[in-house]
Amino acid sequence: MSVATIAIVGRPNVGKSTLFNRLTDSRQAIEMNAPGTTRDRIYGKMEWSGREYEIIDTGGLELIEKNDPIQKSIQMQVDVAVSEADLILFLTDGKEGVTGLDQYVADYLRKSRKRVLLMVNKIDDYNKSHHAAEFYSLGMGEPIWLSSQHGLNLDPFFTVIDEEFRNTFVTPGEEQETVMKIAIVGQPNVGKSSLMNRFLNTDRVMVDSKAGTTRDPIEAPFSIGDKVFQLIDTAGIRRVNQLKEHVDKISVIFSEKVIEKADLVLFMLDVSRPLAMQDKRIAGMILDARKPCIVIANKWDTVLDKEEKMKALTDQFEDELYFLKFCPLVTISALTGSRVPKLQDQILELVEKLDVKVNTNHLNHLIREAVTLHQPPGYKGKQLKIYYVTQLKGERGMFVFHVNNTELVHFSFYRYLENTIRNHYGFTGIPIKLIFKGKEMMSKQA
Repeated sequence: MSVATIAIVGRPNVGKSTLFNRLTDSRQAIEMNAPGTTRDRIYGKMEWSGREYEIIDTGGLELIEKNDPIQKSIQMQVDVAVSEADLILFLTDGKEGVTGLDQYVADYLRKSRKRVLLMVNKIDDYNKSHHAAEFYSLGMGEPIWLSSQHGLNLDPFFTVIDEEFRNTFVTPGEEQETVMKIAIVGQPNVGKSSLMNRFLNTDRVMVDSKAGTTRDPIEAPFSIGDKVFQLIDTAGIRRVNQLKEHVDKISVIFSEKVIEKADLVLFMLDVSRPLAMQDKRIAGMILDARKPCIVIANKWDTVLDKEEKMKALTDQFEDELYFLKFCPLVTISALTGSRVPKLQDQILELVEKLDVKVNTNHLNHLIREAVTLHQPPGYKGKQLKIYYVTQLKGERGMFVFHVNNTELVHFSFYRYLENTIRNHYGFTGIPIKLIFKGKEMMSKQA
C-alpha cells in the first residue's frame, strides 16, 4: 500500500493550476490566464481525512501540430502523469462550455482506461450549477461543478476520493512493513533485464539485444535469504533529445524518477564497450540524488584478460567516475549468473550499514585525532577550528561540523574528513555529506 496519486488533466486555461494550488494549499503552480503556463508535471501533497495524496498538475492538452516541440513535450509530460495516476481529474471550463478540445481530451483519457472524475470548473454561483449538465455530452459520467478559485463545492470531490481510496491506501502513521526498493539503472542493453530475471529466477522481463526493449519500470518482490526487497528494472536511460520514439522519451523520465524513489541503486555498466558520456550522466544523477549505490560491471564473461581489465576499470574510475569512488564495484555476468551471489552478498552488506547511528562521543574523538594527524591548511593567517561534530538525525550519511569559520574549509580537507568517517565506520556505498556551520554568520548579524 502507498500514497494515492491524482493527476489533473484538461485543455489549456481551464484552471488546473488554480485547483492544484487549492488542493495542496500552496502557490507552487503559477496561475495565469494565458494558456500553456504549465509545461512540466508539478507534484504536491494533499492531506484529507487523515490520508495523504500526491497531486500532479499538468500542462494543457492541445491538438499537436507537426513541428511544435513545446506541445509534444507537454503531451509527453501528461502521458507520464496519466500513467502514474490512480485517479484523473478531467477539468473543464463551465463558463466556456464544451469545446472540441474537451472532446479530444475525453477521447484521450478513455484510452488510458484509468478512473476519471469529470469536473466542471469556474462555476462560482450555486444558481449556475445547472451549466454543468452540458458536460454529460462528453460521455465521462456525472460532472461535478466547482470553483477552484473560490473553493466552492469541493465536498463531492472529497466524498469520491474517500470512497475510492478508503481501503486501498494507507494513512499517515499507519503501521506498515517498509520494503526497500532497489533500482537497476544504466544505459540501454547493458543487461538490466537479464539481471532482474536472474534475481527472480524467471523470464518475467523480456530480454532482447535491441536497445530500449524495456520501456516502463517493472517492479517485482524478491528475497535474498530472509530479506525481502522490491526490485525495479528501468528502461535504458538516454538523452531525451536523442530519442525519436515518444514512448522512449517517457521511459527516460520514468527511469530518472525511479532513481529518486529508490532506496538503493544498482548502476550497471557494460565492460564490452567504452565508458560513455551517458554513463557519467547517469552516475551524476545517482550522486545528485544521494543514493546508496553499487556499481556493476556486467558481461564479465566476455573478458579474456580479467586482471588487465580490472586494472583498466579501476583506472577509469579514478579518472572519469571518481565521484562514485565510494561505491563498491562488482563484476558479474547476468547472462550466465557468474558472481551474482557475490553481488547479492554486497547488497546485504550495504543494507546493514544504511541506518548506522554513529556514537557522538566516539565521532568527536575520531575527528580530533584526524585533525591532530593532519592539520587543516591555513588561509590568510587563519586556521580552521572544529568545535563539535554530530550526525544529523534522520538523514543518512550527513554530519554537521561546528567550526570557527566555514570559509576556512578547504576542499582537500573536506575530502580528508569525509574519507576518515567513511573508512572508520565502513560507509562503503553510502554517500556522505558534511555540513559546516560557523560563527562568522553570527558576527555579521550582530
